[in-house]
Amino acid sequence: MLVALDDPLPDPETSRRVVFHVKSRFHAPILKPGWEQARPHHVTLFTNDVEEVLAHQPDVVVACDSQLVSMRRILPEAFTVNTRHGLISKLHAASLAKSADYFCVASPSQVDWFRDRDIAPRKDFWPIGYLQLDPLFRGEVKPVSTGAPAGMPVVLFTPTHGEAISGVPMLGEDPVAAIRPNPNDAFVIIKPHPEIPLRHPEWMDRFRVSAALHENVMLVTDTHASIDAYMAASDIMVSDCSSVMLSYLALDRPLVLLSNQQRFDSPERFDREGPEWQWRSIGEDVEDIANLPAAVINAIGSPGSHAEARETARQHIFGELTDGRTGERLSQNIAALPRADYKPIS
Repeated sequence: MLVALDDPLPDPETSRRVVFHVKSRFHAPILKPGWEQARPHHVTLFTNDVEEVLAHQPDVVVACDSQLVSMRRILPEAFTVNTRHGLISKLHAASLAKSADYFCVASPSQVDWFRDRDIAPRKDFWPIGYLQLDPLFRGEVKPVSTGAPAGMPVVLFTPTHGEAISGVPMLGEDPVAAIRPNPNDAFVIIKPHPEIPLRHPEWMDRFRVSAALHENVMLVTDTHASIDAYMAASDIMVSDCSSVMLSYLALDRPLVLLSNQQRFDSPERFDREGPEWQWRSIGEDVEDIANLPAAVINAIGSPGSHAEARETARQHIFGELTDGRTGERLSQNIAALPRADYKPIS
């Protein structure tokens, strides 16, 4: 992905040498909107290769995961910027914030959430919006073609990984039947978290068997594919505490949220103060799986339910930064940084 090397040279007074480093394939669509906006103004590289990063001699390294801790060791003079790869805590957001010089958040109120917990990046917060949602907020995302019968509602199931917090263990061996007993009630898209095939291959097997048993089902086996087109194609989302539950607020559509009781017995990834648990009122909150089909039908039939809570949460999480210009603001903030006195470690 060295296409940017063919770009015209930007203004030498305001341009910086910027690397967008991708740790996992599903991070690519998260960082891509920022890279696209930075290309006209900076000398950029979009890569997952560390040797290419070193060769680029960057002033700034942008990433959305924890690899910036290592990047600081090999590029001690470069600034590091973490854009996040989600909107929730899972007891992971704090480490991401501390990993970078500058930490991007979706709104000023998110800065308050971190500061109230004595969590801060090395230098400052950048409240600029959430990169991944730029195309969705701009109305540029084309819904994926599902093949669903005309007029049939589409339910998007987006489980996270982590056995104690995921909704998958709640659904048993036949997830589709647990979500939608009647195949004529709705079309179901199963879009697993990108890391489920690696962490829980048995869950993917369960999804495959269940999808094959029922009509009107789409299983997304390329779990690293961007979620945006599937969100755009759906009428409601069934999730658990996956970050996409908050991304879905961009569309103001109904949610059904599975609350796994195992979270209390296994504290890993369970942050009771995280927005994923503080904002359960944005949808139908289901703890007893027997209530799930009725919750799905209610969400389909009453899309206005929980609308006030969704709007309150949307304002808290995104504020006014829903114009699809997060990448533009990121590029401007980078331009304001001084150039690095690059001294790579040999």
